[in-house]
Amino acid sequence: MDLFSAILAVLFALLVIRYSVNFVSQSYAIGEISSDPGGLTHRWLLKALIPAGFALFAVQAAAQGVAAARRLRRGGQAA
Repeated sequence: MDLFSAILAVLFALLVIRYSVNFVSQSYAIGEISSDPGGLTHRWLLKALIPAGFALFAVQAAAQGVAAARRLRRGGQAA
């Protein structure tokens, strides 16, 4: 079950990254800023944290998947 959920998590993270990169690049291309007078000057920087955060999530899920696969090969013994 751990291995299956890790694979699903990686696939989900890759899907979010794929669709959010275009979102960030559009924001960067138009130089999007906050409409609030004292707001953010580079809103695309915050939007760039979406794919970056999901990339870190994918790395963690892959590590969990590797650990689950290793446990499965050893016959389910604890690490």
